[in-house]
Amino acid sequence: MSIKVLFSPNDGRVLGAQIVGGDGVDKRIDVFATAITAGMTVDDLTHLELGYVPQYGSAKDAVNMAGYVASNILHGDSPVAHWQELEELKRTGGLILDVRT
Repeated sequence: MSIKVLFSPNDGRVLGAQIVGGDGVDKRIDVFATAITAGMTVDDLTHLELGYVPQYGSAKDAVNMAGYVASNILHGDSPVAHWQELEELKRTGGLILDVRT
């Protein structure tokens, strides 16, 4: 499952989301739709308590994890490199580590 979250750089308000994947995509997009309607922020996503079954999932849902990543970007805790910057990063000796599975 891949999740893209759009949020306001000013206040972190969730503006949109796109999800590509298999099982569970419908549940997650419903959560994002509710978050947008409620005016929630990416920080709010990290605090959501969503139902899960321990045998099949983790206590922190993909929506929570997307909220953590977006929150880290919003607060400057995680540097982000955009595709336009990759050539410059390689030229200056930067290390590009692709952690997708």
